[in-house]
Amino acid sequence: MKRPSRILSIVGSLFSIMLATSALAVIDSPLPFLPPGGTYYVNPPTQPITFTSTQLTNAGITSITLENLRHTPGPIFDQGYTESGGVSNYWDKFASTLTGDALVRFMGGGSILGSLFATGSVGVTVGAFTNGNTGGPFNTSMDFLNWPAATVSWDSTNMSIFITCQPGAKGAVTVATLVNGMYRIDSYFDVWPEISFDDSHWIPSDSSVTMTIVPEPCSFMLLALGAVALAVRVRRGRR
Repeated sequence: MKRPSRILSIVGSLFSIMLATSALAVIDSPLPFLPPGGTYYVNPPTQPITFTSTQLTNAGITSITLENLRHTPGPIFDQGYTESGGVSNYWDKFASTLTGDALVRFMGGGSILGSLFATGSVGVTVGAFTNGNTGGPFNTSMDFLNWPAATVSWDSTNMSIFITCQPGAKGAVTVATLVNGMYRIDSYFDVWPEISFDDSHWIPSDSSVTMTIVPEPCSFMLLALGAVALAVRVRRGRR
């Protein structure tokens, strides 16, 4: 009976490794550009984004908090290089999806927790980066280009909130060339979100937040599931 217990312990360790690894800001990609495929940017669970203002108070709202944000880059629809001061800067524009949780607290007491969903487009510039040039860190900046109203849904109710970020969100990216021809990419952005109910009067968040790139967890899930299958097979073999 010791072996199944030991294998199950190993499985638990693999799940822990999977969760820890999925939080690392390192991606292996066949191309040295942002955004690499199969990735998204997340804010740490310890850094919720809170909005408090007179505008919210006048609307009967104490605060709005965004948590578990996940910014998923989509297809690139425009890209190129610009020269500035003798330095070549790489830029691209791509579709984007933003999801997460929105907690709305009301002045009279009570709150609602809804799911946030928004789609739009984003532009990213990487300074002093040319094709085939790796190393870094390279300075980066990000701009929200076109973001229609986001939808916050709870029960059978929807609320529309426009969401953007202050222009030129700063960040950095490091690109390392691997021996197998792949590129290892580490990237983050410090963003200062803003929300609006009318796409005109904007409310900045109480503080900025760091959005860090992480891989999709599919490969780690496959590893863990394979370990589970092995444990089950060994256990059955001992019966």
